[in-house]
Amino acid sequence: MKLNNSQFGEFELPETAVYEFRHGLLGFEELRQFGFLHLDEFAPLDWLVSVDVPEICFPLISPMLLQPGYLVPMGEVERRALDARPEDPVVPMVIVTVGSGTPRATANLRGPVMLNPKSRKGMQVVLFESGYPVRAEIPLIAETQTVR
Repeated sequence: MKLNNSQFGEFELPETAVYEFRHGLLGFEELRQFGFLHLDEFAPLDWLVSVDVPEICFPLISPMLLQPGYLVPMGEVERRALDARPEDPVVPMVIVTVGSGTPRATANLRGPVMLNPKSRKGMQVVLFESGYPVRAEIPLIAETQTVR
């Protein structure tokens, strides 16, 4: 499918890259379909782009780059929401934010986005009991790369 936004212009998003989020994302509960977009020029960032409102997109990064051993407990509720069997690889990603007036970027390690590539289902979880920070600085892109 073709999408268009001011960030990337017109781009092709394969159907296999579209994930259904039954409950949307925090603050964007009405948006249920997002495309996972990888662009080499933004590495190590990837993007989650709303299919319904392509102007809404979120930069993502693998939490493993920031926190070795990062772990998201997967209970029965999460597995059902993702249509994930125990053997299915579920991929955690975290949303990146760039503060206004500073080139520093942070990632929300407490609210990961979980993706099941097999079922193409996604969900955002909140790790209330974890010690993970909501604003973990990203040294990989801080001061060297700006999210547009």
